[in-house]
Amino acid sequence: FGGHSQAAGVSLKAEHLEEFRQRACAFADRAVMPEQVQEYDAEIDENDIDLSLAESLARMEPFGVGNRRPLFLVQPKRVSVQPMKKHEEHLVVQTPAFEAIGFYRSDLSDSFLSSYPKKLIIDVGINEYKGRRYLKCLLRSLEMHYASEGNESEVLDELYMRQLAVKSDAVPRFTLYRSLNEVIAGERYGTLLLCNTVEALHGFLQSEWADDFVLSVFAPQDGNNCNRLLFSPDPEQDLSCYEKIVFLDSPLYSGYVARLSESGKASIYLPNNTAAFCPSVIPDLSREALGGIWRTLRRVLGSQHLRTADALYRQVCAIEGVGYLQFRIALGVFCELGLICKNEYYQTVEGVRCELSQSDFYARCLSWCVRK
Repeated sequence: FGGHSQAAGVSLKAEHLEEFRQRACAFADRAVMPEQVQEYDAEIDENDIDLSLAESLARMEPFGVGNRRPLFLVQPKRVSVQPMKKHEEHLVVQTPAFEAIGFYRSDLSDSFLSSYPKKLIIDVGINEYKGRRYLKCLLRSLEMHYASEGNESEVLDELYMRQLAVKSDAVPRFTLYRSLNEVIAGERYGTLLLCNTVEALHGFLQSEWADDFVLSVFAPQDGNNCNRLLFSPDPEQDLSCYEKIVFLDSPLYSGYVARLSESGKASIYLPNNTAAFCPSVIPDLSREALGGIWRTLRRVLGSQHLRTADALYRQVCAIEGVGYLQFRIALGVFCELGLICKNEYYQTVEGVRCELSQSDFYARCLSWCVRK
């Protein structure tokens, strides 16, 4: 059937369709598939990914069996990710040089959250709309280099930072950074630095960048967008004139970064380590608190099909009012204990009996909270 070696088909009577479906699914469940390794054709610099490259590749068309589309490995200097609006099963991956869409790749959301170095495997094409041609990149896979195995401390730190940025009805735009050299490029206008602790302030004033920024307290004294370091910022201050907002330490309350995202178009950067500590967001990991989250999760998952942890959080938060970090730890514990699984969607698993003490992840999270 069909015109190439990968095509197949079958003819059967309509009354046998359901039996065929069941037997085909049973066979697929038993089949042992070879490990899928995503190959690529070349590693290239992110600045080489442009419309000119896409037009050169188009000369190799038509693509298909025997002439697959070339795949490229690229390691961006910075990368951020957010769900596609109204279609959270898809990811929008943004780098300084290009944007890529990961269709049905919500499974990679948590991997992008980590600040470990990332390499993307993408294909590069052209999108035509109303007579104009645009660069179109599709995310095929993600490779990561882990500095150490079995250590959740860094990921928990980043989830902590994300809790300070998220609120239930918005998806904040921000990127985690390790060094200011990654986000300060030497421009004289458009960059705002925010800090809340004296330690962060003194540390910056001793850095090579100190002479390039005007120091203000609480709020800018004028309306221009010259480079500025703002100490103890007024949370209601309008900062929409800046193109880049960089936190030197932790935001002091939940939702601040989400509000900045909504009120302006600035690129927002948060440190990947919690240089400052906000006691109000230490999660309650007691048996009673996690029991409440579990009961709410069962209600939500009993009536909805949700693909991503963030989508699940928004539903749980609307009922239970839990913090983001508390929810993500609870979800991780429930998955480790086998109470929840994720295939295409998150689902509860019936008939499982367990105790919190059986979760190694729970013990490590308690230890992390004590260190904080």
